[in-house]
Amino acid sequence: MYQSQTQLLDLFSNVTLVHENGTRFTTETARLDVAHNSAEGSNPVEGHGPSGDIKSQGFRIYDKGETIVFTGASDMVLKGAKIIPAVTQPPAVPRAVAASAARAEAQVKAAPPAAAPPAASRQTAGKAKPRDKAPAPATGSAQAKPASGSKKS
Repeated sequence: MYQSQTQLLDLFSNVTLVHENGTRFTTETARLDVAHNSAEGSNPVEGHGPSGDIKSQGFRIYDKGETIVFTGASDMVLKGAKIIPAVTQPPAVPRAVAASAARAEAQVKAAPPAAAPPAASRQTAGKAKPRDKAPAPATGSAQAKPASGSKKS
């Protein structure tokens, strides 16, 4: 049934949709939105094509078939897919990198340990020391003491 104002086409009973790449989908019902180049169906669908086979509980097609979403529980078999064994160990470090790392480690081990700073320096290491400051001037209440052996007159 085609609705011209909304440009919707509802298809019923043994619906077959064919994509230009040769993939065929069969389902019981489908709704095509001609204005938006899309289609959808909520009944089980089966598809067979050059890339593989699929069974699903529903589908949505967008952009003239460029994007197809299968909804609900789905089973797919891809043709031409290669089974890649699981990698159990990480790949080896390249020889040049391993050699550079070994040289650097050997240099660190061969180098003499750095000398520890003296104990006095360690105690004041965190404190700032004033440098190049003149002694504080004497105030008017303090008087200088004469050197021993000298007398005041």
